[in-house]
Amino acid sequence: MTETDYRIEQYRDDVTAAHAVYERIIAMHCTDKDGNVRPLTPDQITAAKKEAFALRNQHLSAAGKRLRLGIALRMLDRLDGRYDMTATLAKRITERLLGRAVNRKLLLDRYATTHRTAATKSADFKQLPQLDSDPDFQVAQAKLVDALAEAAMIREEIKEQRISPESPAYKMLSASAKAGEPSLPGGAPA
Repeated sequence: MTETDYRIEQYRDDVTAAHAVYERIIAMHCTDKDGNVRPLTPDQITAAKKEAFALRNQHLSAAGKRLRLGIALRMLDRLDGRYDMTATLAKRITERLLGRAVNRKLLLDRYATTHRTAATKSADFKQLPQLDSDPDFQVAQAKLVDALAEAAMIREEIKEQRISPESPAYKMLSASAKAGEPSLPGGAPA
């Protein structure tokens, strides 16, 4: 799959995978190699959750960037025939659409023009102010807004499924917390 092919369906898969990473990290802390519950103190549980959330969030962030990049590249491909598309022009257009730069090497691989000099540079830079009225740019902006709204719903839906009292991670954390509670003589919790 290329970057251009990345769509909301792949985003959903990546969000699910990010939550699976969270669950694996929790399992690594809460169970031993045989699957037995490992007792954890409240500080250890907090540390496990921080680590798991950090890794999950890294994966979620990367998925969001891939989603934005896919929309931007599809738009650039539509504009390519109407503009003298260079890597620099593609960079400026994606910055205008996304509010941030994308992988420069990727843009160079897709839109580099060899043997260009200052005398033969693209005249399309003068058209950048009119880009906002370009129908393909407007469609890309709308698709980006729609995709980000749908992505937020997907993240929330999967989060509710995967981080709830019924989820395996929650149950593992709860079991480890109970196993780590100090007890009174006779085994009763303190």
